[in-house]
Amino acid sequence: GSLLFFAGAGFVVENLWGSRRYLSFGEWLQVLLIVSVFIVTEALLPAVVTGGLVTGFSFIVKYAMIPATTTVPTKGSFITTCEKRGELLTRKVQSIADRWLMVVRLKGYLFFGSSQKVTGLVREMIAEEVKSGRPKYERLRYVIFDCELLDGMDA
Repeated sequence: GSLLFFAGAGFVVENLWGSRRYLSFGEWLQVLLIVSVFIVTEALLPAVVTGGLVTGFSFIVKYAMIPATTTVPTKGSFITTCEKRGELLTRKVQSIADRWLMVVRLKGYLFFGSSQKVTGLVREMIAEEVKSGRPKYERLRYVIFDCELLDGMDA
């Protein structure tokens, strides 16, 4: 038993101390916490469960901070079409699109937390239009989510 303890302790110390140069301080503390749980409980399962919970929480917090939009939402008048129309019709479409249409360009991976930020942004813009006293017929009606740069989405 003691031979196994010394072999395991050497392995843990070597890898824990050696990994401090390659991991951020927060990640290193996570590894230290997992090893501590293993040492205190003397069982592998609580350490694995602790590791899963701690790293899962860390993952969610880290990726919730990354913005899911590439830029500020674009009004419809800045969007162009490749279809040929007359100058008058083109200006009418741009005028209407500027008031009624907004394009939100999404990027990366969309999680629940980041999707809340995107919908919050759209709600803020709608609330600003209502507060500004803009007539109802000129307010935003359509929102397009451009997913060209989106890598994936969490269900």
